[in-house]
Amino acid sequence: MSGSIPHTIALSNHTSAPSTTPGYTTFDVRSDEDTRTTAMNARNAIATSDLVVTLSEEAQALLKEDKRNVERKSAEEHKNRLDYFEDDIEEDF
Repeated sequence: MSGSIPHTIALSNHTSAPSTTPGYTTFDVRSDEDTRTTAMNARNAIATSDLVVTLSEEAQALLKEDKRNVERKSAEEHKNRLDYFEDDIEEDF
């Protein structure tokens, strides 16, 4: 075997070494504190979303009630005007 390359050297020349970027790892190294913070942020996001939906629903209900009040007031004013004109017409005859 004189002049031949040993198998281990030949194999090491054909395999590529994994390239790593400085500052990054290939696995998750978050601490428990990071995990708790992430979970808390997720809960806060859900709570905020629920609050926005609740406020939106309340605003829609108030808007609907306000619209009903405006329509009711407008109908009362219209009826009062009709009553006034009917009374005025009856006085003329």
